[in-house]
Amino acid sequence: MNLRVDHTKPFFSFHWLIWTLIFAVVYGLDPLFSSNQNQYLLYGLAKAGEGFLAGDWMANTTDPVPLFTGITYLTARFAHSFFFYGYFVFLAGIYFYSVSGIARTVFPATVFGTSQLFSALFLLMHSSWIGNWLFRLTGKEVLDLFSNGVARQYALDGYFQPSLFGVLMLLAVYQFLRDKPYHAAVLLAVSASFHSGSLFSAGSLTLAFMVTIYLREKNLTAALKPGMVALLLVLPILIYVMINFNPFGGEPLAEARRIHTEFRTPHHMIISRLGTETFYLRLAIVATALFLLRKTALFSIWAIITTIAVAASILQVLSGSTGLGMLYPWRLSVVLVPVSSAIILAWGIETFAAWLPGKLQQLNKFWQYGTAGIVLILIFGGLLHTRGHFDWYEKREHSALTRFVETNRQPGDVYLVPGLDLNAFDNFRLESGVPIVVDFKSVPYKDIDTIEWYKRIQNIKQFYSAPFIDCELLRTFQNEYNVTHVVLPADTDASSCSALSRIYADEYYSIYFLAENL
Repeated sequence: MNLRVDHTKPFFSFHWLIWTLIFAVVYGLDPLFSSNQNQYLLYGLAKAGEGFLAGDWMANTTDPVPLFTGITYLTARFAHSFFFYGYFVFLAGIYFYSVSGIARTVFPATVFGTSQLFSALFLLMHSSWIGNWLFRLTGKEVLDLFSNGVARQYALDGYFQPSLFGVLMLLAVYQFLRDKPYHAAVLLAVSASFHSGSLFSAGSLTLAFMVTIYLREKNLTAALKPGMVALLLVLPILIYVMINFNPFGGEPLAEARRIHTEFRTPHHMIISRLGTETFYLRLAIVATALFLLRKTALFSIWAIITTIAVAASILQVLSGSTGLGMLYPWRLSVVLVPVSSAIILAWGIETFAAWLPGKLQQLNKFWQYGTAGIVLILIFGGLLHTRGHFDWYEKREHSALTRFVETNRQPGDVYLVPGLDLNAFDNFRLESGVPIVVDFKSVPYKDIDTIEWYKRIQNIKQFYSAPFIDCELLRTFQNEYNVTHVVLPADTDASSCSALSRIYADEYYSIYFLAENL
């Protein structure tokens, strides 16, 4: 079994497809409506007429990802939800091909057998199954150190979402190394257009490409052309952001940024992750790769984007600027960390092979069967992990309740749910197809929308944290949010509020219909 990844073959070949499927299985897939999908798929599904989502408040806030919403709408309207898994697999394949391709371009497999070993170990480094076992043993997300950026930033995760288009930045680096600067510029623009959180990173990479071209050719015109192409292509999304999100606004914008930074997404702000063990380990990985790259074509690019990321991050920490923080300059680490890890792996394998001159050829069968065995085990483990994750998803505490609501939903229904943390009722809205008042997971980005979201969160927090059912507060919810149904923990005594009549109950939750004219 030849496990050599042949990067001379074109994209979308049968060879690429096989490796894409292998990598996706090893990495693992998450069920539909996982995590961030519940925020970003909402806009497109509502436009496509799924359930009664068009009447949901969040679905009618300003859309931060219009291109992603377009894909979601077309898929929901004219295709099948299975395609959302296909999109993830496709982009995961680009990630695998790009990162491994960059590493093998810098450190080519010049010694017999090393390419097979690199492919197997690269898969192991991204195995969800191995990562889960390591987490159980150590309590730490060990493998994430080699593929994710700082402050819980990442390009690749187990489901289709806007940030997944960050893999196109990795492909851009690979294309640039293959002397295709215009392809690289287009890819950077597309990545930023699908996910505006990548604008700073894509712009930094574009600058690095331009500087590298100038240093190599001493031709300013040649250096500027790819940058102009990227700017022209990304201009529509920049205009969209300027018009719809008022990045130079006053007090409402400042308040919205505070809500995002301090309340909703502090885990994505580097100030909350700086100084941790994982931060320094990732910094060491990038620094090591930078040293190994010092005599290669990739060095100038890596040096420039590392400098930009570190300098901008330090400036944000020192200034405390929420505006700079919302640009996420440390998101460059989603490019730096996985590629740096792959470079160190490739260098290590080549160095190891150099210590065994003339012997690797004799170990032909060992390499072939050994690496094939590793890959087969990882595929089996990936399938187990994915199946276990799907099973867990189906058995969540609110799953039965959600299915009941989906079956019995009616036009005009609006549910009040206890979605007060990242994983509480996060998928209820999309799974059931009914509008809700608010949940913690899904947050809008326009300043006035963010402020309203925060107000709603505080209101339902007040309701669910009270030691009794506050009928007066329910009256407010009914008048302001058109609430028709209330989800309560199963052990809640609702007898004090006569307007509530129970229509569903299980061991975890009950659903109450809220009579009109409370």
